[in-house]
Amino acid sequence: MLTKYFQPHDSFDSDGRLKLEAYEAADQSDKIAPASPEDKALRRARLQRQESIDRISKDILSEVLEAEVNSVVDHLCRDFITELEDREKAAEEITEEIFIETVEEQITEVASDARKEAMNMELADRLKAEAR
Repeated sequence: MLTKYFQPHDSFDSDGRLKLEAYEAADQSDKIAPASPEDKALRRARLQRQESIDRISKDILSEVLEAEVNSVVDHLCRDFITELEDREKAAEEITEEIFIETVEEQITEVASDARKEAMNMELADRLKAEAR
């Protein structure tokens, strides 16, 4: 039975890549024949190539993500500015309407007061005329 001799081990580093000793099967050395120096050099070269590819892939991914994030942020900022401009315009229109209503109310009040004053003056003049 194979499971009788199975011993679990961690062959991967924190980034999920195969550790060099696991790649070279150094942790299995008691179970297999030792690798030749040429095989070890070849495996190391392959591992270094893979690490270089991983590093370059991460750099490319980082640049692409940065560009995409910048694009999304730029779009959101433009939308936000447009929304602010729309709200500012609406606020200006409402302010103008309130101003016009206030001025109209004041004009109406002043006109009413002037009419009352004119009527009072006319009444006073009539009373003076009758009193003479």
